[in-house]
Amino acid sequence: MVAFIWGTAFVAQTTGMKSMGPVTFTGFRLLLGGLVLLPFTYFYFNNKSLNFERIKILFLMSFALLIGALFQQIALIYTNVANVAFLTALYVPIVPFIYFVILKKPVSKYIIFASVLCITGVWFLSKNELEFGSYGDLLSIIGAFFWSFHIILIFKASELNIEPVLTAAFHIFFAGLIGLMLAFLIENPNFIDVKKGAFELIYTGILSIGLGFTLQTIAQKHLPPTNVAIILSTESVFASIAAFIILGQILETNSLIGCALILLGVIISEYFKNNNV
Repeated sequence: MVAFIWGTAFVAQTTGMKSMGPVTFTGFRLLLGGLVLLPFTYFYFNNKSLNFERIKILFLMSFALLIGALFQQIALIYTNVANVAFLTALYVPIVPFIYFVILKKPVSKYIIFASVLCITGVWFLSKNELEFGSYGDLLSIIGAFFWSFHIILIFKASELNIEPVLTAAFHIFFAGLIGLMLAFLIENPNFIDVKKGAFELIYTGILSIGLGFTLQTIAQKHLPPTNVAIILSTESVFASIAAFIILGQILETNSLIGCALILLGVIISEYFKNNNV
């Protein structure tokens, strides 16, 4: 469900910048997503909900989310959607790399194989439109690292038994608050411009940010980060299907091969998810 929501949101992220800058768009949509979720925290919050360790994780998640979202959004100015989508998907192999090299956690050979299949599938999906070498490509790659850290930090929050709704609401709200402060320092947003992009802000704020990250946080209570990264790569598949249905773009042979490889990678990661060999 998260991959479906994210896959259909890329177009809205691009059109939303017709009336406002990337920092303004990112700040407002994050804040909107956080504000929508905050009322629901009433049902989960108590005196034991937050301590120093949990607050620290939430703030780290906020910065990872904000920087990842900002770099992705700014990258869309300097390169095409296909490049940003493909390079953002590098979190698929980056998460197992961080898990194994930095955190010293075991990573199954099946997960590594599934990651290779998925990133190859994303390559096939966007191969016809990729033209590397721009400033936006570099930003997308840096952003992919922060998306990877964000996935791992969500898993850490689940290990600390923070309620998923609290995790999602607070870290999204803080990210939006910081993002909006940056927007007023850098871009001086105004009401008229923000109003013009209201539809994109509502769609990407409430669905992509609010609902998407809440569902991801709930899902990560039941799956390791490596599997989550692989499953989330199907957002490229849903983006292609949405482009076919909504925009009438033809799914060529390369796209179909890409979809098949990603699906195979997800199946392998799920089938062998309890195998550490």
